[in-house]
Order: sequence, then C-alpha cells, then structure tokens
Amino acid sequence: MAIPESEQTAVREAALDLIRSQRTLVLATCRDNTPWSAPVYYLFHQGCFYFFSSPRSLHIRHSVGHGHSAGTVFADSDRWEQIRGLQMTGRVTRVQSMTRTAQLTALFILRYPIAKSFLHGGDKDVPNLSDKVHLYCFTPLNAYLVSNHNAFGRRLALDPLTFDPLEPRHDPCTTP
Repeated sequence: MAIPESEQTAVREAALDLIRSQRTLVLATCRDNTPWSAPVYYLFHQGCFYFFSSPRSLHIRHSVGHGHSAGTVFADSDRWEQIRGLQMTGRVTRVQSMTRTAQLTALFILRYPIAKSFLHGGDKDVPNLSDKVHLYCFTPLNAYLVSNHNAFGRRLALDPLTFDPLEPRHDPCTTP
C-alpha cells in the first residue's frame, strides 16, 4: 500500500521539525556486554548528526570502529500522548578532515554559542577543551519516527538519507 504524497511530506516535515527543534541526541552503545548511553548536543547537517566528545569517553570507545550504535532524538513531555521521537541505528565516526572540522565547528558554534568558550578558550572560568575533544559524526542507517499522538506503540520507518517515509514493511520490534 503506497503512502500518499501529502502524508509523505507531512511525515518528513514532522521528522525534520523534531530534529531542528531539539538539541540532544542520546547515543546508546554496547561492547563486551556493557551497555552505555550518553546525551550529546548535536548539529544536524547534510543528513548526519555531528557532536563533540572526548576520545576517551565510553560511548566513543564503544562505538568508533565497533559496528553499530543507536541514537534517539525526542521531545520531552509530561503527557504520554505527546511523546514523539526519532529512533535510529547507525555508525559513529571521527571527522578526520581539518577543513571539514573547521567548517562544522563554525556551524556548531552558531547553533550553540556557549560552545565557543570551551572550543576556543577565551573565558578564564571555562577551560579550553579544544585539545581534549574531537568532532564525531553519527550517520543514521535506519530511522523510525514514533508519535504517540498519531498511534501508540507504532513506529514509521523512514529513509535515513531523506527522512521520507518508507513503504510499510515488517517491523520486528512491533509486529509479532
């Protein structure tokens, strides 16, 4: 059953609105039977979620070079009917290009002006962390939009490159 184009546009806009309106991506990792999750501020750019983190952090050590991670962006609510979120699986990689890092750092600082003080120093009360953190990228490989307002317990598969809805398919997490 094909999804009508008007519904495709509305779902895509709902996913992108959620991404644009929120600030925190919760990364979930697991290695050697040790699960871990970590919230990070993100910059969504060209289909990827960029964030700064220490290479010594557990979520980075668990994820970079070790397969898949999961990421969630969600809108907090005090009413279960209004919970909505984006659930994703993907890969975390370190941004290697200095030019790309400089470009994305500038965009990150535009979104989070407070980051300038710890990425470039200049504020005596905030340590310069530029030599202790690196820029990483979470690239989604699978994405699902959840909205309790639309349907409780139903996930809608999205194309992680465009966030367009995919044709209905068997979802092992919600279909017996």
